[in-house]
Amino acid sequence: MSKKTHLQTLLPIRKSTHDRARSFANRQLTRSRFKSAYLSCLAMESVRFYLDCMEIETAATLDNGAIALLDPIADLQIKNVGSLSCLPVLPDSQNVHIPGELWDDRFAYVGVRLNRELTAAELLGFTRKVNAESVAIGQLKSMETLIEYIDRWERSVKLNQWLENTIDRSWNVLESVLAPRQIAWRCRAIATVDRPQTNPKIARGKRIYFDSDRQGVTLMLEQIALDRQQREIWVEIYPPDGQDYLPALLQFQIYDGEDVKVFEAESRSTPNIQVKFSGKVGELFTVAITLSNTRICEHFVI
Repeated sequence: MSKKTHLQTLLPIRKSTHDRARSFANRQLTRSRFKSAYLSCLAMESVRFYLDCMEIETAATLDNGAIALLDPIADLQIKNVGSLSCLPVLPDSQNVHIPGELWDDRFAYVGVRLNRELTAAELLGFTRKVNAESVAIGQLKSMETLIEYIDRWERSVKLNQWLENTIDRSWNVLESVLAPRQIAWRCRAIATVDRPQTNPKIARGKRIYFDSDRQGVTLMLEQIALDRQQREIWVEIYPPDGQDYLPALLQFQIYDGEDVKVFEAESRSTPNIQVKFSGKVGELFTVAITLSNTRICEHFVI
């Protein structure tokens, strides 16, 4: 099934799903944990069925009995993306309860309303940012948007992997994509800025072409690890070799993970464009570069 063909989000709960939920719940030590585990498993299996139909590969953490004994919360692992928490919502509730211990290291949180008979599950939507244990159902984004997020994540450059020296071949060391005078200019410019000197950092560049005549620019990105979760990000663009200025009227924009424009600049006899911002591991952003009628986007995950 194509990812563009979305299912209805009201799904039946089959007997086989109840059997798996009962097996998971029987590993719990108390009756209250039995109920929590049972409902969480029903929610997780409903989300997994939906994602399987969207051709998104998943695995459940509750397949591991040791983890199940410690934590009755059901998570789905999405390959190359991360953990998705599946949270049951009772029939009359208008909120999704997200325990504080789940706030870190999850890609997203999906609310699943179970009917009283436990025969059907409604996928209410998802949220990515959590700062309270109760999220109103009206604040959730649609499941279709979740599929779009996952698709973008899969296509994004994973910056955290750069620090582990896992780098796509299209991103090269600066000496191979910038002219010596551009590197010298950059060194002089950053010397005037207060930057962490001993923190782990890595910079890479990539040539971007707008047409068959290979008119283009060099996109450079550097990240500095401030701590386990925080990163300082530098995004810069430079003219091609032999030219002093960027192409006239070139537009440069940065969008956050919600597609909100957070930076915009236009070249006018500009030698380069440079912007710095900070973000947390797991956050998405997009760099868009436009010249004439050609727009090129690069997606990143911090």
